[in-house]
Amino acid sequence: MEKYKSMEAIFFDLDGTLVKLPIDYESMRNELKLIAKKYGLYSEFKPLFKEIKRLSFLHLEGEKFVKECIEIIKKYEIKGAEKAELLEGIKEILYLLKNKGIKIAIISNNSKECIEKVLEITGIKNLIDLVIGRNSLEDLKPSPLPILNALKILNVKKVIFVGDREEDRIAANKANIEFIEANKINELLSIINLH
Repeated sequence: MEKYKSMEAIFFDLDGTLVKLPIDYESMRNELKLIAKKYGLYSEFKPLFKEIKRLSFLHLEGEKFVKECIEIIKKYEIKGAEKAELLEGIKEILYLLKNKGIKIAIISNNSKECIEKVLEITGIKNLIDLVIGRNSLEDLKPSPLPILNALKILNVKKVIFVGDREEDRIAANKANIEFIEANKINELLSIINLH
């Protein structure tokens, strides 16, 4: 616990960590299948972004295909964002961090537009110092790039990443920062109370 005493920032994943984001993945994948069919391609789109990237290499108009897919995904993310709900205790944790002067960033594979909408709907926008969302298929977690960008922008070194998926853990490890699973909220509270 001693290593956490001088924590400068906490980075959070979004969906499953801070909020419940009800995205209709089944309808999204069905619409993506129609786009793929238009290009003479087929996929179940699982995992979603890896499949889009893989399929983009199979067609001469791969870039156009990716753009169309991303627009569909963004549409479903925004719909889901409108019904987003904070997970229990999250608002209190964010206020606690703010009061202790710890910077807060959200790093997600969701689009920035989706994240901004979620922050607005849930009323936590004023508590967040930085939002890093999906810009391209190249900078998605488990790549450490989004975390490394956040470290640079916020000018911090001692950071914990809180996430709910293996890709979050891998990204944190590659960026050489501490990782806590979202379901271990008591561990996070213990760390916050060290400050």
